Amino acid sequence: MKKNLNGKYYFNTINGNFGYKIDPKNELKLYSMINFGKREFPLVDIGSTPSGYENKDYRLMTEWNFNPNEKWQSQLKLAYIREESSYFNNIHKSYSDDLQVDNYILKYYLNHQLTNNFELSFLSEANYNQGSGNNLNKSDQNSINFALIAKHKLSDVLEYEASIRQDFSDTYQNPFIYSLGFNFRPIHSYQLRGNVSKNFRNPTYNDLFWKTGGNPDLKSESAYQFELGNDFINKNLNIQTNIFYNKLSDMIQWIPSSQNSSYWVPVNINKAETYGFEMIGNYKWNALSFNTVYAYTKTKDKFKNKELMYSPNHKWTASAQYTYKRLSAFVQNIYTSKVFTDSEEERTLDSFWLTNLGLSYTISPLYSVSMRVNNVFNQEYQTQENRWQPGTNYNIQIQIKF
Repeated sequence: MKKNLNGKYYFNTINGNFGYKIDPKNELKLYSMINFGKREFPLVDIGSTPSGYENKDYRLMTEWNFNPNEKWQSQLKLAYIREESSYFNNIHKSYSDDLQVDNYILKYYLNHQLTNNFELSFLSEANYNQGSGNNLNKSDQNSINFALIAKHKLSDVLEYEASIRQDFSDTYQNPFIYSLGFNFRPIHSYQLRGNVSKNFRNPTYNDLFWKTGGNPDLKSESAYQFELGNDFINKNLNIQTNIFYNKLSDMIQWIPSSQNSSYWVPVNINKAETYGFEMIGNYKWNALSFNTVYAYTKTKDKFKNKELMYSPNHKWTASAQYTYKRLSAFVQNIYTSKVFTDSEEERTLDSFWLTNLGLSYTISPLYSVSMRVNNVFNQEYQTQENRWQPGTNYNIQIQIKF
């Protein structure tokens, strides 16, 4: 079994959520999370300098739901997110490249049921981001977006949904985006779905300003997307199939740095496309349930006429679960095909097959405990070049609800 050098890591997450129903029309909720961790970056060779990364994330969100009657629904969210990160070029020295980002978010949703067959929704979100660091001058970003969504049930078998959205930003010029989808269900056991849309994604602070590998020259990513799906519905057996096609411009992708492959950098790929097929199936028989997901994905950098890095053509997951009263056990198998690790299709990572086992027990509605054994057969595999993943490992979880 191959072993990572400088590969230690630990992560801790604490969540706390609270809800209070004021009256039948008003409900308040509070969500909080603290996440902190450390990780080392495995050495490509024994002579490399050991580097590491530390992060602290704090998230706080309040939510007010106001539903005066069956035809009107509204939701207001206020959130504050702080992300702190430190990159140590040499873990044996105290100097680090630090980045702090404060995010303030205001989100509003309003839904109105105009008729029994037609409803209209309005959404708006405002964001104020402030970033700073020892290698970054204080940088602010402001953005706001507005969206309208219409849902119309034309008949008992056909309905459609259409949406439009416009974003405004003091940093990027954002395109007008839209989507149109439909559901056609001629019989109870079959449904046809379709959707076309235009979308975009702005670079994050980490994409732009991470000292080690950030790229301040990144452009926004835009995409045209198409999806067509079939649902076959039965009492115990459900099968879902999807075909999809995405055409992307200025796609943001993280790739190994040309200067030092121990870290990655984000770049824009001028033109890219992805297309493929997906099948999802589940079957239930008494206390047994079976689930499977298969995806075939083809990707292409249109400029180079090569596949995108780290994009497997085949992924398959199959699992079986047995439940008896409060006890549940499962076995899961995951297959991932080979991937290219460079943009010229010269280097690859081998395909791999993993088996995981799990057992859980519900003590009461408020308490549960579970144990999971990952990579049961101790397979050697990599998901990134020179990043060997753990062999057989164990996870124990205790969940308490207040």
